[in-house]
Amino acid sequence: MHLIEEMGEISRQLVNKNLVMRKYDEDNLKGKIAQAILDLFVLSELLNMDLSKELKEKIDEIVKRAI
Repeated sequence: MHLIEEMGEISRQLVNKNLVMRKYDEDNLKGKIAQAILDLFVLSELLNMDLSKELKEKIDEIVKRAI
């Protein structure tokens, strides 16, 4: 699993988007985000998490704070 590496790649592409002298590759950014999400799915499976339950709880928490 290369989650930290993928997050670094995402960060690099976001920085590159704001710097004219560096190459920004939107397709690469999208692929890196997708890979990071897949890595998180794998991690949740390895930890035997009920991902749906955890996501629902987190979304509910965020909504409550926003109200």
